[in-house]
Amino acid sequence: MPVQVSNRFRLLLAEKETREKRHIPLKEVQRATGMAWTTLQHWANNDVTRFDVPVIAALCEYLDCEVGDLLVLEQRDH
Repeated sequence: MPVQVSNRFRLLLAEKETREKRHIPLKEVQRATGMAWTTLQHWANNDVTRFDVPVIAALCEYLDCEVGDLLVLEQRDH
């Protein structure tokens, strides 16, 4: 069975919002991480096809998580 790498950015952002009891817009994540808007949109929509170490590190730092929390391998049927 083929595998695919997916990201849990939206879920981890929602968990951060719950912990901090506030809404966190992507614009705030953009300001805090210095990432391009389109990069964040790709992560938010789980449309990432290239996983860059600086992006992963910035997101992990912002979300206070480990790489394994952010990225997961998923089995695909086809």
